[in-house]
Amino acid sequence: MENPNLLKLRRVTNDRKTQRGKTDSRKRNMIMKNKLKTLPALFAVLATAAYLCAGCMTGNPDRLHKRVNTWTPLGTAAEDAKRIMEGHGFTCRAPHRLEAAMPSDGPVLECRRTNHVINRTWVVRLVLQNNRVVGIEEQIFNDPLRMFNNMH
Repeated sequence: MENPNLLKLRRVTNDRKTQRGKTDSRKRNMIMKNKLKTLPALFAVLATAAYLCAGCMTGNPDRLHKRVNTWTPLGTAAEDAKRIMEGHGFTCRAPHRLEAAMPSDGPVLECRRTNHVINRTWVVRLVLQNNRVVGIEEQIFNDPLRMFNNMH
């Protein structure tokens, strides 16, 4: 009959690592549990980042108006307004006249920002006179189902 301590030692040695380099089942289970614990944490971090990046701009027109008024108050030079709006993630076109504008209407600096995650587009038109902002118009386009890709 073999010594019980020797049997225990053999079992522990075999469980920890075999001669072929395989890890024991307890260690594999522990590694798997750690991976399963980090998966929800990783998902939470990614979801939070996506939410924060998607929510950089508002869907509320009043809030957008207040933000744009804060960024480019009336009287701001056109070049400064363009630089400021581009600093907030908008893409601005050079000042131009709108197609359906009245002859007395001045040029506008049109700035757009699109979020492809939530499929929202913000359009801000800064009305210019003497190369200064004299009015602000905003529009928000929502298309969560991406049905109207070519409409705006």
